[in-house]
Amino acid sequence: MIFYFLYTGIFLTCLLGLQLYSKLNNRHPMNKIVAVFLLTLLVHIIHVAVFRDIIDGLDYVGRAAPFGLIYGPFLYISYMVSEGKRIYLKHVWPHFIPLLLGSVFYVYFLADNTFRYHNGLHYYYVLYSTISGSFLFYSVYILFKSTSSKSDNLFVKRIYFYSIILLLVLAAFTLTLLFNSGPERAQITSPVSNSIVFGIMYLSSMIGYNFFLTQFQKDYDFGETRKLALGSNPIKNKSLKSVLSPIYYQKNSSPSNKEKLLEYLSKKTFLESGFNMDIMAKDLKIPKQIVNQMIKSHFNENFIKTINSLRIKEACKELESESFDMNIDELAVRCGFKSRASFYRYFSQDLKCSPMEYREKLM
Repeated sequence: MIFYFLYTGIFLTCLLGLQLYSKLNNRHPMNKIVAVFLLTLLVHIIHVAVFRDIIDGLDYVGRAAPFGLIYGPFLYISYMVSEGKRIYLKHVWPHFIPLLLGSVFYVYFLADNTFRYHNGLHYYYVLYSTISGSFLFYSVYILFKSTSSKSDNLFVKRIYFYSIILLLVLAAFTLTLLFNSGPERAQITSPVSNSIVFGIMYLSSMIGYNFFLTQFQKDYDFGETRKLALGSNPIKNKSLKSVLSPIYYQKNSSPSNKEKLLEYLSKKTFLESGFNMDIMAKDLKIPKQIVNQMIKSHFNENFIKTINSLRIKEACKELESESFDMNIDELAVRCGFKSRASFYRYFSQDLKCSPMEYREKLM
């Protein structure tokens, strides 16, 4: 009975997590990785449930599947993404070699009845030894690397901590059974060991669901405050003062990355001609990839267009002043543009007129 409860819990939690992911506006790579993790967990538990408890006589199909070899690499890739590092296929695919080899042996195990009959227990022993070794290796590796982590996101760090603890517990439990029983007895497929494994899978699904629930709440809260502060167009319809409204700073005791971004922009560092994303990421102590995603999420434009639109707003303030006495070259430099030509180009794109035409309309 407990197995059906765990199957149902994992199944529903994964589905709810994936539904929350589908509602998110921000499709950061970390979100995609967690979504793939939940999808894999969903397929895994369906596979186990079908062949272990629904179809009689095929329980070995579920028990012999090498799903466990994918979770360690998942943890590694998500860690790299959270640190703002670019993921290349040539660096990732070696981590999935054990899974590919395990899949080949799994197909052979299912296809050859003689091999399965004479060597089934040895197959289980080798498979679960490899899975446990994978859990242990990736947990210790990421635990070691996380001590020098540059990320200041405490929520993500807690996710890693819980994930590492679960993998270490599962690895220690499985290795203990393997060493105590040996390949001839293979107690790793006993009801007690299965209950513990499925329980850890359920906790893992809860971690993924909680991750998306937190992201969804942040999206919703920011969307509501953004509507109140900006209306439909955050840059063109409102002044910079309203864009950086104090409504965003309700949680001053523990500022989020979004709050840090808006507070940073309120200092108008972007008016310096040498300003770029590298400087912004360094000042905020947030990876460039995350800064870029935040800019797109908040302003519906890429980094360059957003910064130049903010600069144009500052230029408009100067042009609207009755005491304005600068020439266009001086105005361009003051507002952070490197040349008169780039200033004219972006001004014309945003306001459909030249700076002097804009001032003449006002006058």
